[in-house]
Amino acid sequence: MENSKTQRLLVMRHGERLDSRDSNWKRTAARPYDTPITKHGEAEAHRAGKDRFPKKNIQLVYSSPFLRCLQTAQQVCNALGLPGMHTCNGLSEIIAAECGMRRVPEVPAPDVEQYGLSILTPDELPLAQYPETVKDAIARYLAVFQRLADQHWPESLLLVTHEYGVRQAMVLGGCRDDVEASYCGHVELSRTEREQTWKIEDYVGVYKYDNLFDDF
Repeated sequence: MENSKTQRLLVMRHGERLDSRDSNWKRTAARPYDTPITKHGEAEAHRAGKDRFPKKNIQLVYSSPFLRCLQTAQQVCNALGLPGMHTCNGLSEIIAAECGMRRVPEVPAPDVEQYGLSILTPDELPLAQYPETVKDAIARYLAVFQRLADQHWPESLLLVTHEYGVRQAMVLGGCRDDVEASYCGHVELSRTEREQTWKIEDYVGVYKYDNLFDDF
């Protein structure tokens, strides 16, 4: 029988990016770093919420403030019957030129209301400084995962973030980060004591670069 205080931490990548389907989108977009997701991405996110998460006892959803994550989180909330999400700037994309940014981005977008999102509480903490190194982003992801889980112990959480964040969730569970996460891929971690190390319970759509898990 599962411990009544089992806390689950599910870390999920956003749904399919529009710019992965439409190579011209970035050329005219005012905010090329803040792509929305496709209709397929919305359906995939809703299906993940409906099929994968109903028995995970998710009580709170946190999302990166980037639009693709907010839209993904909204679909999961809809599927689970949750009232909405909270934003967390610590779950953001790496704040760097390699991710299409020339400065600290303005997220969520000023026109975010048009997307029908239910943001319960926006994060008031600042984004990382520009330019952010990969090393600093790794430390940020690991720190925010732990902070949110500790803050809400023993409630179970879903965190919607970016691929590099999902990789760090594997690290938090004791694995290396030489993995890639497909759209809407997720890692499920658990612990039964607040000071306990995390255990990987499951992962979906997360692969080693050679597609083998022998070393996990």
